[in-house]
Amino acid sequence: MPGPPNPVAAVRVAARRALRDHCRPADLVLVACSGGPDSLALAAAACFEVRSAHPAQPDLRAGVVIVDDDLQAGGAAVAEQAARRRRHLGAEPVEVVQVHVSEHGDGPEAAA
Repeated sequence: MPGPPNPVAAVRVAARRALRDHCRPADLVLVACSGGPDSLALAAAACFEVRSAHPAQPDLRAGVVIVDDDLQAGGAAVAEQAARRRRHLGAEPVEVVQVHVSEHGDGPEAAA
């Protein structure tokens, strides 16, 4: 049976190495998500690897913090949709944090 597509496999391998090299058996790993595809892929890979139940880290857990920076219309809905998807993958806890970004001289993205 074929494995996942190459990009998915590459992200999973990177997540596996990071979990192995930087986590203790009962750690809670929190992945920060913006709701964009890159951070959602990282969260999915972390959840997949944690569910794979590495023998050396059977109690390792993965959770997600989704930041709604309110910089675009509908951001709250995007954040909630991302939270539902991460919960479906088994992430626990899943938190949506709304932040207010004030304008500074370098623009809203820099302020965020």
